[in-house]
Amino acid sequence: MLSLTATVREHLQNELGFVPNLSFDRVLRLYELMDDSETSDEEKALGAYQLFFRLPDDPNDVHLERLEAILKYVQKRPYQSNSNSENAAGANTDTRRFFSFTEDSEAIFTSFLMLGIDLETKIGQWPWDKFQAVFYNLPEDTPFAKIVSIRQQNPAEMQGREQAELMKMQAAYALPENRSVKGQDDSMEGLFKMMMANAD
Repeated sequence: MLSLTATVREHLQNELGFVPNLSFDRVLRLYELMDDSETSDEEKALGAYQLFFRLPDDPNDVHLERLEAILKYVQKRPYQSNSNSENAAGANTDTRRFFSFTEDSEAIFTSFLMLGIDLETKIGQWPWDKFQAVFYNLPEDTPFAKIVSIRQQNPAEMQGREQAELMKMQAAYALPENRSVKGQDDSMEGLFKMMMANAD
C-alpha cells in the first residue's frame, strides 16, 4: 500500500527487501494470467515468475521466496488486514468477491478517465500502490463503483418492482464463476503452494 513518508521505491525496499517492477499493468497481467483457463498451472507459475524476474539458466537460481513476497504484497488491501474479516453482524466484508480487474476493465478505465486519469498513458509508469490508492477510493458516482454497489446489495431486503429491478441489474453485471479478484487471489495462493511443493 502507498506510503506518505517514503517514495514507492523506498517503500518496496522496506517492505520486500528488494525493488521489483510493480507497475500496475504488470500486476494486472498477473491477475489476467490467473483467469486463463487454457493455461496449465505449470505455465501460470512460469508466466508469473517471468512477469517480475528474468528466468535464470540454472533452476537453482530461481528465487521463489521473492515471488511469494510479491504475490502477498499485491494482494494487500487498504482497510482490510484480514481478507476473511467479518463485521459485527458476522457478515463477510471481503469486497474482492464483487469485482474483477479483467471482467470490469472497461468500467475501471472509464472511472479513472472521469478523474482525468487515462490509464493507457500510465502503462509501465504508474506503480501498483498508486493505482490501488485511486482504485479503492473511486467516487460513488463512477461506473465501477455503481456496478460493485449493485452486486453487493441484497434483493431479499427489497420488495416488488425495486427488488425485480435489482435482480435484473445483478444478472446483467454478474461475474462468471471464480472470476472475481477473490478467486484470482485464491488461485495465486494455490499456484505458489504448487511451486513450493515442486521445488522440494
